[in-house]
Amino acid sequence: MRFNKRTDHVQNTIVKDLRALGIQVIITNMGNDYPDLMCGYKGVWTLLEIKNPLVTNVSKGTLTRGQMQFIVDARGPIGVATNLDEAQDIVKWEGGITEKQKENIIAWLIRNPDQQSLSVSKFREVVDA
Repeated sequence: MRFNKRTDHVQNTIVKDLRALGIQVIITNMGNDYPDLMCGYKGVWTLLEIKNPLVTNVSKGTLTRGQMQFIVDARGPIGVATNLDEAQDIVKWEGGITEKQKENIIAWLIRNPDQQSLSVSKFREVVDA
């Protein structure tokens, strides 16, 4: 049985604002750890995973192990955003996750085989290590 994918509450606002900036946005809703959005800008398609923002230094959004593995396996621009500024930076300025950051994610996945999710704040610590 397949269930509809849950949408983080900031996604609708980010989609509307990205479109207002001239970025083509396709909401994927594919589930199975596929990112939430495909964003086209100046001939480049970028995948975006949208997560709820940090609230008083406590993350409301989490990335699953599968989402982190998808990010590692991605062969093109991909990023995680919690607000419009982050999403715009990733899409317009190719500020997605770098190969070095993917190596950091791989190392975390190997060191933590039983952990199934990671808060956005902890995920950022991992990629920026």
